[in-house]
Amino acid sequence: MALRPLGEGTPLFCVHPAGGEATGFRHLAPCPEFRGPLYALQTSAGGADHEDRSVEALAARYLAAVRAVAPTGTYLLLGWFMGGLVAFEMARLLELQGERVEMVFLVESCLSAQLPEFDEDDEREEPGPVAAEKDMSAAELLRLDLRRRTNRAHLRAARAYRPWRYAGPVALVQAGKQDGDLRRAAIRSWPCVCAPARLTHHVLEGDHLTLFEPPYVTELARLINRTTQ
Repeated sequence: MALRPLGEGTPLFCVHPAGGEATGFRHLAPCPEFRGPLYALQTSAGGADHEDRSVEALAARYLAAVRAVAPTGTYLLLGWFMGGLVAFEMARLLELQGERVEMVFLVESCLSAQLPEFDEDDEREEPGPVAAEKDMSAAELLRLDLRRRTNRAHLRAARAYRPWRYAGPVALVQAGKQDGDLRRAAIRSWPCVCAPARLTHHVLEGDHLTLFEPPYVTELARLINRTTQ
């Protein structure tokens, strides 16, 4: 999805969080602080059942989409939450292919040990409708059910992911209002698979969701622009 196909410098390819939707990046595109082209990667309709069973499968599929836009590097990647794992795996694959990755931004991303437990019984037990759902159309309810199933598939994939080491530059971006223990756990775990000398850490104002919303997204855009100049 081209959010801003024109711009200066290396295109930024953003990978969705769990759930598969890329709409959360829509506020980043119009930020004047970010000057480059911007693309978002999202799960296709019904993709959770046959395409999204692993982080590795998502990374390979999304990398093919990236290469359709930019056949050769340099590359600039960003992943939000579970999408950070996919972006990290994409960068690792590009490194193996001899391509240069300028930066991987891991926004609010955690490795498997910090992710919530997934109960397989949750998938078998359909939740009862909440008040807001009673007024939804059949098509809206179908989309909501698909999003829930995709979210569960992505969380399963994230918990199963065991990354190999990656030598390229990585920026870990965290929200200041994130749970402190979770933030510290991520800070401890990422150096185990990244080159410590090429891993930078940034804490921005906002929380897990508002990092990509005004006014906080402006600081994120500034960080991307400053880090990649």
